[in-house]
This record gives sequence, C-alpha cells and structure tokens, in this order.
Amino acid sequence: MFDLLVKIFIKDNNRKNIGLLCGIVSIICNTLLATSKIIIGIVCGSISIVSDGLNNFSDLGSNLATIVGFLLSEKHPDKDHPYGHGRYEYIAGMIIAFMILLIACSTLKESVVRILHPYT
Repeated sequence: MFDLLVKIFIKDNNRKNIGLLCGIVSIICNTLLATSKIIIGIVCGSISIVSDGLNNFSDLGSNLATIVGFLLSEKHPDKDHPYGHGRYEYIAGMIIAFMILLIACSTLKESVVRILHPYT
C-alpha cells in the first residue's frame, strides 16, 4: 500500500517527501480513529475509550510535530548553523514527549476523580 502511495504522490523519492507523506497519511488516520473513539467513549460513558481517543489525538500532534521537524531540518546550513538544522527533529521529539506526558497526567487525574466520586 505504501509503495502505491509513493508512486502516486511522490515525484522525487527523497527523505523529506516520504516523511511528509507518512505524516499526512498518519494525520488522516489518527483523526478518524481518535474522533470515532472519543464519540463512542462519550456515548458509552467509558473513560478508558475516551482516553484512548485522546491518546490517538496525541499521536496526531506527534505527526504534526514530525512534519514540522522534517521541514525545518531540511534547511541548508547557513552562517548561524554551519552544520545544518538537523536538531529540529530532536526538538520535535521532545515536544511530542511533553504532549504525551500531559495527556497521561490528565487521564490519571480524571480516573482518580471518577474512582473517588463515581456518580458525580
């Protein structure tokens, strides 16, 4: 399937274009998956399904950060950055880690509140 997408959408078979294609496909899939899980979780009243949907939204944020990291790291070296801009990929990874940590803390808090006060 991936080879077919590459043949259809990518003219230059380089790292940046393949990374962008992967990011865009992942954004589409994670958006559909996260939205459906959150709706089903709300309808069923299940915090675990809602939190799994939020996890998928964190993956969506990761994909956006990855795309931005790919675009910025491809910039050519300049006077201020003689070795290039490759560190942007590491910064994008750090942003992703903080987003996942934030969602985990929020889910933990909501779960504890529901355990302590189940009918409020």
